[in-house]
Amino acid sequence: MQTFSSYVATALISGPPEGKHHFLLLDAAVAHGRNVAAELRLSCQAVDVLTGTPCQWRDCASPVLLSLPAHSMGPSAAESTEQALDKWRYANAFLFIRSDLPTEQMCASLRARTNAVLPQNLDVLLRFFDPRVFDRLLSALTVEQRQAFLSV
Repeated sequence: MQTFSSYVATALISGPPEGKHHFLLLDAAVAHGRNVAAELRLSCQAVDVLTGTPCQWRDCASPVLLSLPAHSMGPSAAESTEQALDKWRYANAFLFIRSDLPTEQMCASLRARTNAVLPQNLDVLLRFFDPRVFDRLLSALTVEQRQAFLSV
Protein backbone atom coordinates (compact mmCIF):
# COMPACT_ATOMS: atom_id res chain seq x y z
CA MET A 1 0.00 0.00 0.00
CA GLN A 2 1.35 3.41 -0.96
CA THR A 3 1.86 5.93 1.83
CA PHE A 4 0.74 9.54 1.62
CA SER A 5 4.34 10.75 1.67
CA SER A 6 5.35 8.48 -1.22
CA TYR A 7 2.26 9.58 -3.18
CA VAL A 8 3.29 13.22 -2.76
CA ALA A 9 6.90 12.39 -3.71
CA THR A 10 5.69 10.70 -6.90
CA ALA A 11 3.57 13.77 -7.71
CA LEU A 12 6.60 16.01 -7.11
CA ILE A 13 8.77 13.93 -9.44
CA SER A 14 6.19 13.89 -12.24
CA GLY A 15 4.95 17.45 -11.68
CA PRO A 16 1.34 18.43 -12.31
CA PRO A 17 -0.23 17.73 -15.70
CA GLU A 18 -0.37 20.70 -18.05
CA GLY A 19 -2.95 23.22 -16.88
CA LYS A 20 -3.18 21.69 -13.39
CA HIS A 21 -1.76 22.75 -10.03
CA HIS A 22 -0.75 20.64 -7.05
CA PHE A 23 -1.19 21.77 -3.46
CA LEU A 24 -0.88 20.54 0.06
CA LEU A 25 -3.49 21.79 2.48
CA LEU A 26 -2.10 21.81 6.00
CA ASP A 27 -4.01 22.09 9.26
CA ALA A 28 -1.42 24.37 10.87
CA ALA A 29 -2.96 23.92 14.30
CA VAL A 30 -0.74 20.84 14.64
CA ALA A 31 2.43 22.70 13.59
CA HIS A 32 2.81 24.65 16.85
CA GLY A 33 4.42 27.61 15.06
CA ARG A 34 6.91 25.57 13.05
CA ASN A 35 7.58 26.47 9.42
CA VAL A 36 6.31 23.27 7.86
CA ALA A 37 7.14 24.32 4.30
CA ALA A 38 10.79 24.69 5.30
CA GLU A 39 10.72 21.35 7.15
CA LEU A 40 9.36 19.71 4.00
CA ARG A 41 12.18 21.35 2.04
CA LEU A 42 9.69 23.13 -0.19
CA SER A 43 10.38 26.66 -1.35
CA CYS A 44 6.78 27.41 -2.11
CA GLN A 45 4.07 29.93 -1.48
CA ALA A 46 2.33 29.30 1.86
CA VAL A 47 -1.00 31.11 2.22
CA ASP A 48 -3.18 31.32 5.32
CA VAL A 49 -6.52 30.21 3.86
CA LEU A 50 -8.65 32.16 6.33
CA THR A 51 -6.95 35.50 5.67
CA GLY A 52 -5.60 35.01 2.14
CA THR A 53 -2.25 36.42 3.28
CA PRO A 54 1.21 34.83 3.46
CA CYS A 55 1.44 32.43 6.36
CA GLN A 56 3.04 33.75 9.53
CA TRP A 57 4.11 30.35 10.85
CA ARG A 58 4.88 31.47 14.38
CA ASP A 59 1.29 32.65 14.96
CA CYS A 60 -0.71 30.46 12.58
CA ALA A 61 -3.37 27.91 13.54
CA SER A 62 -5.34 28.24 10.30
CA PRO A 63 -5.42 25.99 7.27
CA VAL A 64 -2.40 26.76 5.09
CA LEU A 65 -2.29 26.22 1.35
CA LEU A 66 1.16 25.16 0.11
CA SER A 67 1.60 25.56 -3.66
CA LEU A 68 3.72 22.69 -4.92
CA PRO A 69 6.18 23.30 -7.78
CA ALA A 70 4.70 23.69 -11.26
CA HIS A 71 7.58 21.67 -12.71
CA SER A 72 8.92 18.21 -11.92
CA MET A 73 11.40 17.83 -9.07
CA GLY A 74 14.46 15.66 -9.14
CA PRO A 75 14.22 12.32 -7.34
CA SER A 76 16.66 13.30 -4.58
CA ALA A 77 14.77 16.53 -3.76
CA ALA A 78 11.44 14.66 -3.82
CA GLU A 79 12.91 11.97 -1.56
CA SER A 80 13.98 14.63 0.97
CA THR A 81 10.43 15.99 0.99
CA GLU A 82 9.04 12.47 1.28
CA GLN A 83 11.20 11.71 4.32
CA ALA A 84 10.26 14.99 5.98
CA LEU A 85 6.56 14.48 5.19
CA ASP A 86 6.70 10.93 6.54
CA LYS A 87 7.58 12.36 9.97
CA TRP A 88 4.10 13.94 9.96
CA ARG A 89 2.28 10.69 9.08
CA TYR A 90 0.39 10.47 12.38
CA ALA A 91 -0.43 14.17 12.67
CA ASN A 92 -3.59 14.09 10.51
CA ALA A 93 -2.46 17.39 9.08
CA PHE A 94 -2.31 17.21 5.27
CA LEU A 95 -4.57 16.89 2.25
CA PHE A 96 -3.25 16.68 -1.34
CA ILE A 97 -5.16 18.69 -3.96
CA ARG A 98 -4.95 18.69 -7.76
CA SER A 99 -6.90 21.49 -9.44
CA ASP A 100 -7.22 23.74 -12.47
CA LEU A 101 -7.25 26.74 -10.12
CA PRO A 102 -4.12 28.79 -9.43
CA THR A 103 -3.17 29.55 -5.83
CA GLU A 104 -5.19 32.72 -5.26
CA GLN A 105 -8.42 31.25 -6.64
CA MET A 106 -7.85 27.95 -4.84
CA CYS A 107 -7.37 29.80 -1.57
CA ALA A 108 -10.60 31.78 -2.06
CA SER A 109 -12.50 28.63 -2.97
CA LEU A 110 -11.22 26.79 0.09
CA ARG A 111 -11.99 29.78 2.33
CA ALA A 112 -15.60 29.76 1.10
CA ARG A 113 -15.88 26.09 2.07
CA THR A 114 -14.99 26.84 5.68
CA ASN A 115 -18.27 28.74 6.10
CA ALA A 116 -21.04 26.46 7.31
CA VAL A 117 -24.39 26.92 9.01
CA LEU A 118 -25.83 24.39 11.45
CA PRO A 119 -29.57 23.65 11.38
CA GLN A 120 -30.13 26.09 14.28
CA ASN A 121 -28.81 28.91 12.01
CA LEU A 122 -25.52 28.86 13.91
CA ASP A 123 -22.53 29.94 11.82
CA VAL A 124 -19.52 27.65 12.28
CA LEU A 125 -16.08 27.11 10.79
CA LEU A 126 -16.13 23.83 8.88
CA ARG A 127 -12.78 22.21 9.69
CA PHE A 128 -12.67 20.11 6.52
CA PHE A 129 -8.91 20.80 6.32
CA ASP A 130 -8.45 18.35 9.21
CA PRO A 131 -8.20 15.00 7.37
CA ARG A 132 -10.18 13.27 10.13
CA VAL A 133 -13.09 15.67 9.52
CA PHE A 134 -12.65 15.55 5.74
CA ASP A 135 -13.11 11.77 5.65
CA ARG A 136 -16.28 11.94 7.78
CA LEU A 137 -17.62 14.89 5.81
CA LEU A 138 -17.33 13.05 2.50
CA SER A 139 -19.25 10.08 3.86
CA ALA A 140 -21.98 12.36 5.32
CA LEU A 141 -22.61 14.35 2.12
CA THR A 142 -24.99 13.21 -0.61
CA VAL A 143 -23.46 12.43 -4.00
CA GLU A 144 -24.51 15.84 -5.33
CA GLN A 145 -23.19 17.68 -2.26
CA ARG A 146 -19.89 15.77 -2.43
CA GLN A 147 -19.47 16.63 -6.12
CA ALA A 148 -20.16 20.31 -5.43
CA PHE A 149 -17.83 20.37 -2.43
CA LEU A 150 -14.99 18.71 -4.34
CA SER A 151 -15.50 20.80 -7.47
CA VAL A 152 -12.66 23.22 -6.69
